[in-house]
Amino acid sequence: MPRLTIKNILWLALALRVISAIFSRGYGWYDDHFGVIELAQSWIDGINGAELLPNASGVQNDVRQLSLFYPGIHYLLFKMMNFCSIDNPQTKMLLVRLLHALYSLLVVYYGYKITKKLSDEKCALYVGLLLAALWFMPNLSIRNLIEMVCVPPLLIGCWWLMKEDDGWRKFFIAGFIAAFAFSIRYQSALFIGGMGLVLLLDRKWKGTVLFGLGVVLNVLLFQGITDYIFWGYPLAKFIAYVKYNSVYKDAFTTGYWFNYILLVGGMLIPPLGIMLWYGYFRDIRKHLILFLPSFIFLAFHCYFQNKQERFILPFIPFFIILGSLGWYNFQKSSPYWNRHSLLMKNMMLFVVIINCILLSVFTVASTKTSKMDSMSYIRSRGDVKAYIVEATDQSSWEQFPHFYLGKNCEEYILKSDYSAAQLKNDLQHTYEQPNYVIFLSNTGLDNRVATFKGSFSNIQYLTTVRPSFIDRLFYWLNPINRNTECYIYKIES
Repeated sequence: MPRLTIKNILWLALALRVISAIFSRGYGWYDDHFGVIELAQSWIDGINGAELLPNASGVQNDVRQLSLFYPGIHYLLFKMMNFCSIDNPQTKMLLVRLLHALYSLLVVYYGYKITKKLSDEKCALYVGLLLAALWFMPNLSIRNLIEMVCVPPLLIGCWWLMKEDDGWRKFFIAGFIAAFAFSIRYQSALFIGGMGLVLLLDRKWKGTVLFGLGVVLNVLLFQGITDYIFWGYPLAKFIAYVKYNSVYKDAFTTGYWFNYILLVGGMLIPPLGIMLWYGYFRDIRKHLILFLPSFIFLAFHCYFQNKQERFILPFIPFFIILGSLGWYNFQKSSPYWNRHSLLMKNMMLFVVIINCILLSVFTVASTKTSKMDSMSYIRSRGDVKAYIVEATDQSSWEQFPHFYLGKNCEEYILKSDYSAAQLKNDLQHTYEQPNYVIFLSNTGLDNRVATFKGSFSNIQYLTTVRPSFIDRLFYWLNPINRNTECYIYKIES
């Protein structure tokens, strides 16, 4: 059996992420596609996204469209693809996922380096292995999730602050690099503020100032200037974001303050999750540079009403590092665990088996695919002018990802208060008539099709696009995950 090294772990991490990039299509949440990919493509298509502008109250119309930095990188990337005549949306997204697979290796590498500096090679390799092959890491690492993308700058910033020398470069570069996380996800300011607070507690006055200068310079370059150009004052997006979340803090998923504690412990597969929680709090003063920033981030999200699972993702790599450090040191010095090493091996064997089962499923899992594949199918026919979404049985729904349609065209929505007859009347003076209709779900489908034919008589059934296995599983576990069948019809002239 080959000896475990960080090089082998990095190859394993890359292999898992490349497999996920190839086979795991779709997107995880609304935000990681519409707030990044659709936005960047709309700029390529020359659309002036008015939804980006703050409204009269100064609050953004769509909170999902946040900092322009990360979508801007995709804008440049799509420009390069266009220059290389790469125009197939699925190919473009495959390249995006592969680039994220490479980028995410920084989490594995710096997680290993930080742990090795604070402990030894054995503990560092365990941490690297967890960050490389934990069941959800490959799939989430290749997504456009700003909660995952912001992690490498935070880890690299901490690594620079842990360097032995106290030269000005150390603090300034740490601040400058860490601030990239803020431009990707604004809540990263909690981590960055925690880093500065540790410097203050250590009475490193000069280092604190230099760290702050690095942060400020980065924010001015990548946030302040662009916001000033587009909205007339620096940090306009950040201010609008704070206002929105202050006003609508109760409008989204809420829960108890301990929800995230249970979630993180469960994601790390008990009993491992329980061990890591113990280890996380064991050596607080010894590892303050990692603990305080991550704990401030955790405490804020435990307090804040809006609790969505993905919000806690930036915390997990820090939790794995600190939890592993604490438990490793405890286990080495514990008479009980020294006497019961077989029990520990059996528990870890259980964790490994469960992780491998979940890893084999989620690494190749495609999510949110029915609407994506519907757009791809219509694109493949090459004649779409506009399309109708018949959603009269839906109380709420998420829009279709136009990116996979490959062009901009009008989308007309039929809801319980807006019928096909009303749409037909409104379309009398429209040049581009819709030539496709998509019926969402099979609830009362025959009656809905019959009603639709009363206004658009000549329609032909083409195909049915069903959700992926994982989408159906998520719906079975929690019906809030609405990924319905799409029944596609052609509207003949």
